[in-house]
Amino acid sequence: PTLAGLDFFRKVIHYQQRYAGQKRIFNALQTNGILLNNEWCAFLKEHEFLVGISIDGPQELHDRYRRSNSGNGTFAKVIAAIERLKSYQVEFNTLTVINNVNVHYPLEVYHFLKSIGSKHMQFIELLETGTPNIDFSGHSENTFRIIDFSVPPTAYGKFMSTIFMQWVKNDVGEIFIRQFESFVSRFLGNGHTSCIFQESCKDNLVVESNGDIYECDHFVYPQYKIGNINKSELKTMNSVQLTAQKKR
Repeated sequence: PTLAGLDFFRKVIHYQQRYAGQKRIFNALQTNGILLNNEWCAFLKEHEFLVGISIDGPQELHDRYRRSNSGNGTFAKVIAAIERLKSYQVEFNTLTVINNVNVHYPLEVYHFLKSIGSKHMQFIELLETGTPNIDFSGHSENTFRIIDFSVPPTAYGKFMSTIFMQWVKNDVGEIFIRQFESFVSRFLGNGHTSCIFQESCKDNLVVESNGDIYECDHFVYPQYKIGNINKSELKTMNSVQLTAQKKR
């Protein structure tokens, strides 16, 4: 999103302040951090943005797939961005994509993220296929091939369980991991906090630039479009297909 430029985001803040009324708006931005200079960080601090930084572990793991157009690894630039965010006291968390390589180094990844100051972590399993626009309804006869760099399911389970044992022994209340927090919340009777484990998808709709509304940011396909914000009120829209699929 930083490719849109600072002027774009300044306009966003302008319109938020103009139309928010008595409501308070919280802004979050997910980025690889490469374009975050001092001007960006000052803006993010001023307007209290929460910044999600994509980083996949120590340099040898991160640079395996996170490369620039020139083919160079981006680790050094991402670390520089994190240090810049910290110097401006911008709140940040980390998003780590788990692939077929870093999945075999759970503790190395976890301890590294702690070492750079990440208190809130997300581990996102990479499941990439060779067929775009797959029908996720379960009724399609299409077959698709999982691409080689996708994370193996058994290895991913071992990755998460290894980190969980480390977290539950040493870091509960200090380090917050999205999946674990959701499971603990459910265990204590408060329901899941993560949308992927909830029964319905009604709380995480996606608004596209033309006003189209989709049920989930992972399912921006025609069959999951539920309306347009320019034509209908948001309160009338709800997840239908994804919720039904979850209940099957």
